[in-house]
Order: sequence, then structure tokens, then C-alpha cells
Amino acid sequence: MFADDSKDVPKQIAEEDWFSRGKADALMGYSKCPPETDPEQASLYDLGYGEGSIQHSLAEMSTVSEDAIAKHEEL
Repeated sequence: MFADDSKDVPKQIAEEDWFSRGKADALMGYSKCPPETDPEQASLYDLGYGEGSIQHSLAEMSTVSEDAIAKHEEL
């Protein structure tokens, strides 16, 4: 027997939206702006923001190292 998860679909979408919004804000370099009214949504936003921050830092590091390699090759 399977459980009917169709009732939770809007909730799952909302959770993904807050996670994605947090991740996008971090990747774009925006300051944190979690929702103030719902602690669960704020937590999801923070998780996304943390993941985006990690990816943002790695992207910056790879860009810097690519620039350093290009400058070294010019010498």
C-alpha cells in the first residue's frame, strides 16, 4: 500500500523554493534575507544559502586560479 503524497505537493514546492532562493542569493553574492515568519522556511533558506556560499567560493577560487595560470603562461 502506498501513501498519498499529493496533499503535500504544495508544501514540498514551497520548501524547494526557499532552499533554491537561499542558494541563488548566495551565488549572486546577495546578503541573507530569510523569511521572518516561518522558522522552517528560514531554516531551508539558510541551508540553501550555505550550499550556495560554498559553490560561490569554489567558483571564485577556480576563476582566480585560471587567471593566475593565464598570467603565468604569458611570462
